[in-house]
Amino acid sequence: MSITLNSFTQACNGVFNVFRDISNQLIMKIQNIKNRVLQAYYEPSKQIPKLTLSPHPVPNTYPKQHKKIDWPKYLDKVRHGSDANSTDLDNIADKVEPLEKVTPLHAITLGNNQKGALRLIADGGNVEAKDIRGQTPVYWAAYHGNLEMLTNFKIYGAKLDEKDFRGKTPLRASVKYGHLNVITFLASQKVDLNELDGRGLTALHLAAYRGKFSVYEKLIYCGADSSIKDPLGRTADEILKMKYAEMYHNKWFIVRLFSSPTPPPLSFGSWKIENLASKTKDN
Repeated sequence: MSITLNSFTQACNGVFNVFRDISNQLIMKIQNIKNRVLQAYYEPSKQIPKLTLSPHPVPNTYPKQHKKIDWPKYLDKVRHGSDANSTDLDNIADKVEPLEKVTPLHAITLGNNQKGALRLIADGGNVEAKDIRGQTPVYWAAYHGNLEMLTNFKIYGAKLDEKDFRGKTPLRASVKYGHLNVITFLASQKVDLNELDGRGLTALHLAAYRGKFSVYEKLIYCGADSSIKDPLGRTADEILKMKYAEMYHNKWFIVRLFSSPTPPPLSFGSWKIENLASKTKDN
């Protein structure tokens, strides 16, 4: 009888210990939730400096009133996807719109009309023509993420790293709008990933400033240098952390409660990305 009583006592003690552990864990979790609630609630009172870039030394050459002016009818027809055999493409390959200096090859990139672009090139269209901002059809294709059009322009001799009048390259345009396929293509064509724009920023700086983590990761993988400093003395990694802190601070209270105040690690892991980047450079 005494053995049975001892066994029962031990079993009760074991159950008690289990419930005590569960209770302690619940208390700790409640305390953590309480701390996060207090942190998320009172954090807006902290002053997070807004992330800014250095001013651009070259003024924008594109007047705002141009956006309100309609293109000529022939450019509108080209932009909306005229068929390669359409008469809309007759005798317009060398035309230049007088106000914005836009050519039919510029306009046709908007609809990603590859056959029409090939016809315009065959009729004498200039693949390196520049609009009022100094941007070529290649820049327009990269800006809108039209990889096939970009490939055709490359085949017909267009430069993939031509800068506009403010020092912006097609790579920078694709980074700005997160076109990862275009970034991969341009990197494969050996464009300079660390080229500085007119403001003194690399494509990696721009990706960090805009909080585009996937683009930042892609550029690092392709071999971009994260140690280059902008005119204010900040590396791309420092800008990325500042941008994430700003984004976290601006989240609504409930969203911030369930999000992390620390930047997420890159999906490959930094050590692995550096390793892959070094292999890419070697090849």
